[in-house]
Amino acid sequence: MRFLIAMYLMLLSSLSLAGVLTDSARENIVKSAFSNFWGHAVLSNGKVVQPESDEERKTLPVSSAVANQVLDVGEVSGLAEWCGLNWQSHYLSMTAAARKAGFKDKQVAFIGVLHGRAQGTVAEALKTRPCNEAKRTEVQEMMKNSPNKRF
Repeated sequence: MRFLIAMYLMLLSSLSLAGVLTDSARENIVKSAFSNFWGHAVLSNGKVVQPESDEERKTLPVSSAVANQVLDVGEVSGLAEWCGLNWQSHYLSMTAAARKAGFKDKQVAFIGVLHGRAQGTVAEALKTRPCNEAKRTEVQEMMKNSPNKRF
């Protein structure tokens, strides 16, 4: 609860950049997404994601740079959800870019899980406060400048 309150206050103070989650929050989101990935996430063919080895089970499916980029996109999607904007196309542009860049299906699945965790965290923290027109415009601009179309 304290985490949500602290994040809520931080988000309200400035929405000028996608990096609204603290480093600690980002780390917790990555850990949570990874701990619930194997055996839970679903691949594009409908099968549940399973590691091919114990080594794979222990290894994050994407680099930390990619994870941070996905967290940025997830933050913007969370803000868009809060403001009633079309976050779905924002998310789908990111997964399409990941596929185009050659990411494997397991990696794209992890990207989706990580994005969802970040988006949900941001949207949940803001749900009790209305998004005004100024914030909506700011979030629309963030969506235009989002790193969701490139890897």
